Amino acid sequence: MKILDKIYYRIHQKYIRAMIPFLPKRQPELVDHFSEIPIELKVRHISRVLIITNKKVINTALISDLINYLVSSNISISIYQDVKDEPSLENVLEAALEYLKTGSQAIIALGGSSAINCAKSVAAKIALTGIKNPKKTSIFKVLKKAPFLIAIPLTAKAGSNLTQAPLLTKPLGIEQQIDNFYIIPDLAVLNPIKTIPIPEELAATSGFDVLTFAIEAYLNNSLDKESEMSLIESIYIIYKTIERACKNDCEEIREKMTFAASLAFSAFSKLYAGYINALAQACREMYNLDHRLISIVLLPVVLRSYQPVINKKLHKLALRLEMINKDTPVSKGAEIFLNEINKLQERLGISAKVDTIKIEDVPVLAYRAAEVANSLYPVPILMDNKELEQILYQIIE
Repeated sequence: MKILDKIYYRIHQKYIRAMIPFLPKRQPELVDHFSEIPIELKVRHISRVLIITNKKVINTALISDLINYLVSSNISISIYQDVKDEPSLENVLEAALEYLKTGSQAIIALGGSSAINCAKSVAAKIALTGIKNPKKTSIFKVLKKAPFLIAIPLTAKAGSNLTQAPLLTKPLGIEQQIDNFYIIPDLAVLNPIKTIPIPEELAATSGFDVLTFAIEAYLNNSLDKESEMSLIESIYIIYKTIERACKNDCEEIREKMTFAASLAFSAFSKLYAGYINALAQACREMYNLDHRLISIVLLPVVLRSYQPVINKKLHKLALRLEMINKDTPVSKGAEIFLNEINKLQERLGISAKVDTIKIEDVPVLAYRAAEVANSLYPVPILMDNKELEQILYQIIE
């Protein structure tokens, strides 16, 4: 990357970092059970809510329990249950119309990442009345309070989606992002009993995806002491428990994974992502690929491209994860960490290559990733399009 470009991007990133303390960022208030939701609503004089979920959840006992607690407290409900696996702008507009038509005063998101992303986008739509086609906006552009939002994540991955930036899919499959600190959920229920068992393959990719963005956030230049502690603890918990969590044999393990995801969220909302997320997002836009899987495949490749700048941080992680002892040299500790990440991928049955990406599309994918990442994400090393192309070539099967 040209030196003038590097200077421009770093100045822009420092400007954003300087502004973050003045933004209305916050963390959701955490509660342990459905029974606490009506209490929180009554305190805020809310008597009607819209529940946003999908058809996989609508016939479960979970939603029946939630409805019973609300109705018994004289809180009226409406339900939008048509959220797709990849929530679209159409979903958002339909749910927003239902919210307005029923006179709802709050939104409850019940489900996985799709339901929570959709609900956050609906909150943004309600706050931004008149914007029919939300697109990626500056984090400083949207400064209007959204409806009271409650998130009930049903997977560890969904628990990490309590950030300010939901992702939507346009009708043509192109992803769009709304970035607004006002749509971070106000309340979240993280009871492990409500974290439903999921297939082993999905548990592996969901848990590893949280591990991936926790590591990526940890490596960013804007890391502060509080965030560092949260991320290291999150990475430790996920690394030590993900293989057992995949078996769905212990609610205590799934509780730990959900807690780790919430720790990662608290730091991620300040530190943002990096090239892993940007490249995965570009691949998802073009091919409708699983963002989680692409992120996992990219993790070791991108980390190696950051070396040796990140070696001290990787050495610190390796020490915390008990891969090395304090006498291990920094470079060796970093290499051991990367090798262990590769081994974990293999044990979980996650491929190191992707066969969907076409070589002729690589320049476009790299361009889109650079456009998203360079001005916003405080990555350890800035890369231009050509350097990002080389990363993509390494994961093509």
